[in-house]
Amino acid sequence: FQLSTCLTHEGFDVFITPGDLPKEQVDYYYGIGTEVKTVTPLVKRVDTWNKTPEKKAYFGIAEDSSIMTTISNHLDARLTRDMCRCISEILKKSPKTYYMPMGRVMDQEELRKGFLSEVQDRVIFLGPQENPIHLSRSMSLYLNDFPMSSGFGLLDAMRGGCPVVSMGYKKIDGGSVYLGRDRVINSGKSEE
Repeated sequence: FQLSTCLTHEGFDVFITPGDLPKEQVDYYYGIGTEVKTVTPLVKRVDTWNKTPEKKAYFGIAEDSSIMTTISNHLDARLTRDMCRCISEILKKSPKTYYMPMGRVMDQEELRKGFLSEVQDRVIFLGPQENPIHLSRSMSLYLNDFPMSSGFGLLDAMRGGCPVVSMGYKKIDGGSVYLGRDRVINSGKSEE
């Protein structure tokens, strides 16, 4: 079981999910020999959230700033050089914007090298969060990782009301499964 990771290859006996999956995804998993099991939902209930989203001061930035985020327990693998370059370009064009991914990072300094030096001070790793859905309520935009987009991180952000951007990938990916193939960037071009 890996939260926010869609399987793309054979070799797993079972995929454990916190909720029902779309039929297309279940059929895909059975097609590669993987059984799907649903367990009690892992998503935090709304009644565990603070009444209002966190103010920007909570993150140590000005109130007129914007925050982009990604949620994953595998940020080292998910934040590819290409994705870091794209995020860097957005940050260069928007000087009041920060990128604050949530989740485990094994080597922050190594991962930080993937971002352009002139924007590295606006890349802030928030680390694992007990309730990323609540924090996503304070974010301006969720960037689903690419080229392989996740599913549960995207759902967490949407549950918190954060607008999302996702790229489609081959047969199956979280963005296409949950948003629909026609609502994701399908070209595979990171500049889009």
